[in-house]
Amino acid sequence: MPDRYHTLTSRDPGIRWAVEEVYDRSFFWARERPYWKRRNGSTRVEASHWALDTRVGLARADLLTPIADALSIILRERGITQIAGYGYGSFLLVGAILRSASGLTAGIIRESRKQYGFRNRVEGALINDAPTIIVDDVVSSGRSALRAAADLRVEGFNPVGVLAVFVYAGRRADLRLGMRDLTLDALATLT
Repeated sequence: MPDRYHTLTSRDPGIRWAVEEVYDRSFFWARERPYWKRRNGSTRVEASHWALDTRVGLARADLLTPIADALSIILRERGITQIAGYGYGSFLLVGAILRSASGLTAGIIRESRKQYGFRNRVEGALINDAPTIIVDDVVSSGRSALRAAADLRVEGFNPVGVLAVFVYAGRRADLRLGMRDLTLDALATLT
């Protein structure tokens, strides 16, 4: 096993290999690939010494497929038939989960209302009253997931939780989401 910046704890030992491989292919040191971010909602952009870009690892069918299958099982166990993705990290997951599980409907939440066409904020086949899980690649603080849930509620949808590939331990996302009656499940925890 390569040296990792984070320790991974996998929920499902059967797909641990896929989760680890996504992490290994998606983690970058600044010397390999520069990454710029805003800290804690600041408008100031600064260089980070590392980044986790899961779109790199999840863009491989051999890794995305078992992860989507595992996420589909969690959805089925919870009786959820509707998912929504927010942000580019979720788009591959939403499509793969739809392919993996029958009977699901899905949608994508836009960052802002489309200025032409139907001017939708939420695109796809979501049903307003159906419980909806927000799918994401990584949950850190939970703020993006809360924003997605608020956007869904404004549009008349019923978000009930968040399902991710990775969640960061110790960043209080579960508390933030729980305060808004949203559950949090993930395939792996990063410490």
